[in-house]
Amino acid sequence: MKAIIALMIFLNTINPIKVYMYGDEVYFHFNTRMEFEDNSAKLSTEVKAQLDAIAFSLQERPKLKIEIESHTDIATRPTVAVEVTRNRANAIKDYLVRVGVNPKNIKAVGYGYKKPLINCEDMFNCTPEENKKNRRVSIRLINLRRIGAYELVYN
Repeated sequence: MKAIIALMIFLNTINPIKVYMYGDEVYFHFNTRMEFEDNSAKLSTEVKAQLDAIAFSLQERPKLKIEIESHTDIATRPTVAVEVTRNRANAIKDYLVRVGVNPKNIKAVGYGYKKPLINCEDMFNCTPEENKKNRRVSIRLINLRRIGAYELVYN
């Protein structure tokens, strides 16, 4: 399959997103955090601008597939956490589909607080800053894998 280093170079020139690797996983990275109001899945103008850049990239490369991963922090009530993150992931998916991305190429998952970036000592004593880092949306390219040190290919 065709190597796509050019994709990373191209995407790294687009504002507001970049591509980064975390281990063998490949993610879109936003210059600003994708933020939502408490317990809301409403997309702000800033979030839509970020998603428009991603939509453009996905439309130009119709073989790319993504997983939208929405997370919250331990401060969110358990009964609300999964629902809120699922609603946010689905709102992002719905927006991308509305602007022309193939829905078959998008998976939306709400993890609640099951996959924190910051593991606080007992998960219930996180600082506000640690909680803020755990509240996030990640968009992972699910059919790209690193082979060797630099090359990425479609699966």
